[in-house]
Amino acid sequence: MRPSPPSLAAALVVVASAAATGCAPDPPPARQALTTFWSVHRADTIGVATEGGFEQAAYGLYRLIRKEGDILTAPAPGTAPLEVYWNEARGDYFCTATEEGREAAAKGGYEYVRTEGYVFTTQQPDTIPLKLYWHDQREDNYVIASDEGVKVAKKDGYQFVRVEGWIYPPAPFDPFHGSGG
Repeated sequence: MRPSPPSLAAALVVVASAAATGCAPDPPPARQALTTFWSVHRADTIGVATEGGFEQAAYGLYRLIRKEGDILTAPAPGTAPLEVYWNEARGDYFCTATEEGREAAAKGGYEYVRTEGYVFTTQQPDTIPLKLYWHDQREDNYVIASDEGVKVAKKDGYQFVRVEGWIYPPAPFDPFHGSGG
């Protein structure tokens, strides 16, 4: 005699029990847009994703350039914080997610400002590289993920430094719900 398949009620008990004991997988962290702003007065770019970042960009009279992609709002396995640093003498914001970047910030006289979000430390499915560029004359660090941003940076004389991490490409624009992310 064959055993009968489990009933729907038994299956629901197993699922509910797994969820109650923490065996169910955690939902992925939410995403937020990483947006580039530019200050004509400082000849400086900044990547922002948090309310504090947007407030700082507005206070510094930065103008919105583009959405580079989406970063995570909370840490997840395989991610690193995307940190913002400030150098008063240069008038430069510097976003980094690597140990090399944190060391360069410390050596360059930058001070930690905040964490904008989290980026993957290795390429994951459906992610794109977040690249750091540098401009010698402007003394400006610039994180870019979009093809358009890379073209503009190269045209304006920025030099590639390294990949800071991997982020999701920008969500497509949805006229009913905003620009995604």
